[in-house]
Amino acid sequence: MLKKKWIKILLIIIATIILIVGIIAGIYIIDKYLNRRQNVIVDKKHPYSLYIRENTDFDTIMNVLINDSVFAHPDKFKKYAIKKNYPANIHKGHYVLENGMSNERVLTILSLALQTPVNVVINPARDAYTIASRVGKQLEADSAALIAKYFDTAFIKSLGYDTTNAYCLIIPNTYEFYWTTDASQFWERMRTESDKFWKKREQKFDDVKLTKEEVVTLASIVERETQKNDEKKLIAGVYMNRLQKRMRLEADPTLVYIANQENIRRVLNRHKNIDSPYNTYKYAGLPPGPIWIPSVASIDAVLDYEDHEYLFFCAKDDFSGCHAFAKSYAQHKVNAKKFQKALNDRQIYK
Repeated sequence: MLKKKWIKILLIIIATIILIVGIIAGIYIIDKYLNRRQNVIVDKKHPYSLYIRENTDFDTIMNVLINDSVFAHPDKFKKYAIKKNYPANIHKGHYVLENGMSNERVLTILSLALQTPVNVVINPARDAYTIASRVGKQLEADSAALIAKYFDTAFIKSLGYDTTNAYCLIIPNTYEFYWTTDASQFWERMRTESDKFWKKREQKFDDVKLTKEEVVTLASIVERETQKNDEKKLIAGVYMNRLQKRMRLEADPTLVYIANQENIRRVLNRHKNIDSPYNTYKYAGLPPGPIWIPSVASIDAVLDYEDHEYLFFCAKDDFSGCHAFAKSYAQHKVNAKKFQKALNDRQIYK
């Protein structure tokens, strides 16, 4: 009788253990299932970018995700993240969360620091300050850090450049960077990209009889003369002809540059009288350096300039952005007079 009683107790214990194990296993399976279900609800065509800076805490990250309505069930993600000890394993970076992602997938991306690179767009610009300002809005490194490195003599020298030709590092294009790229890494990458760029073109320097620095300087003038790529080789050809004949370039963009007034629509005689080595109306040859960070199209236009006999050009009077070219000064005066009349008709006096 006693034996049956203990057997009964033993069976109850075994059944209880099985029940408890079953409940625990059930909870685990359900938890696993729930955290593998879709929880991210963002635009299918526009994934969500999460930027985490150095020393950002978990509560701050959650507040951002909640405010931006990233999760259907933010409480479930928070609970899962805490359970997996993510608050003690936060990595800075740029992370892309796509619609339909599960808690498990999101946490894998964040905890393993699986960053998504950002496309950093570098457009032609006035100078390195402008470039640094724009890049600083696309990377964690701010503009102050970027420009400080650019003017760090020892650092730039380590890249094979100096303060007089560092502008050759900047080749406008779209590049992939990790958002966490710092200022040194940015310029090191620019050196790598510029080396590749110039290596492909170095054989053309002898053809145009210009150095890399001179090519960029002339390209900067071409860049400011026209936005029409199909005219750039023509314009580059005009300036090459003038250089070869030892004529002054008389490039209006250099006057706009030294006047430091981007809104000038009409170059006047007073601009031509400004005393500056960049004044190509006063001084022959190329200016000391570029007046703009030129586009690849303008650089290539100089390296592959069109061989012709034009020595002059001016904007057409239809304001199309196109130019009228001339071989003689007499014809140029006719073209220029038409454009000046068009400016007067539109009451554009400065």
